[in-house]
Amino acid sequence: MKRSSRLLGWCIVAAGLLGTTGLVQAQGSPILNRRIGEVAVLPSPTGGWNFQVLWTVEANGTSAGANQGTTIAVFVGSGAEVPVATATVAVNLDFTDGLCGITGCTGGCGGGFIDGVFNTMLCLEDPPCPAGNCDCTCRFPWITSNIPGIDLSPGDEITVILYPASGAMPENDESDDARTFVFDGEPRFWNVGLGPAQKEPVAGSDLFNIVGSWEIGERGIQGMAELTPIIQLVVNGSVQAQYDACSGNPWILAPGNACPGGGGCSSDECATGSCAGSNVVLHCKLAKCLEGAIQCCICTSDPQFFVIPNVLLLPNDEVKLVLMPAPGALPTLPGFEDDDSVPVDPPCAADLDGDGQVNGSDLGIMLGAWGTPGPGDLNDDGTVDGSDLGLLLGAWGDCFPV
Repeated sequence: MKRSSRLLGWCIVAAGLLGTTGLVQAQGSPILNRRIGEVAVLPSPTGGWNFQVLWTVEANGTSAGANQGTTIAVFVGSGAEVPVATATVAVNLDFTDGLCGITGCTGGCGGGFIDGVFNTMLCLEDPPCPAGNCDCTCRFPWITSNIPGIDLSPGDEITVILYPASGAMPENDESDDARTFVFDGEPRFWNVGLGPAQKEPVAGSDLFNIVGSWEIGERGIQGMAELTPIIQLVVNGSVQAQYDACSGNPWILAPGNACPGGGGCSSDECATGSCAGSNVVLHCKLAKCLEGAIQCCICTSDPQFFVIPNVLLLPNDEVKLVLMPAPGALPTLPGFEDDDSVPVDPPCAADLDGDGQVNGSDLGIMLGAWGTPGPGDLNDDGTVDGSDLGLLLGAWGDCFPV
């Protein structure tokens, strides 16, 4: 998005952010770029709204000592010339090797200091793109800047822009430095979370299959976004296995029609996702916005089931699944960490009456609580619905012993 002259004027005159470095880099300088990702808007416990701004710095070529300090500015209102809030982050590149894409797009490619803490830069693809033709850049995994307590009203036009901090070097490309959207009065966010997990005995052995699921949800995302999860099996505090969702390919979310606000919610199609070469359709659904918060209408996928096979477990082992974003994927937002880790339970979560079987009695309990928070909310998304019914029917029959 091209910066308007009013905003660039604020940058140069009001804040003096460019210092004495000038507006044009010398010929032969490394390619440097600040790039904005997504912007989350979450309610603040003390009033107003907290902005979580995701952005990064890219570099190609030797760039040791390059000052890429960045100021993030939030403008509220169409035509606003002065930001309502800013945050500045010190970024100093230590080195980059410029080799991303030559021998593949994996591994480290350099590093630098973000607010004095060293961070590794990675070769990361920028999907979506045709197979085998992805751009590969050397950049930091997403940097998250928190700008708290901004007063907003429904209908406000919000623009968030990245600028060079005072004394920092400019960049080669300003077209990806801004994000503009209209605030509708409800949270704007994304989330990848785990559903319930269980262990199933492998017949004729002492091994177990670990069966779990994960879901993606979002509200307000505008462009393509990578939300690929990595799921680890942790036994007694040690990682025993890892599941790469989408078989190592990125999950790319492509938003479509926005889900309605104001309490109403239909099951309309709202986005699509690409996972391991298959398309997944997302639908609007009433679910919790934040842990302990009221529900809102979000765009969410159905549960994506997976199996980690043939795991040796001993009695009294503590077993859990832990979710983390893949390199380059959007990170977990504050307030959404509760579904990043789930215990692996015996396969009787659907035994709602505790009689050792999943049967018609449990089905009756679930149907009696349909559309409410429970009992029967097996995937812990805040509502008893078809996803929970699928989990109950999949567990039909006798419960395995603990």
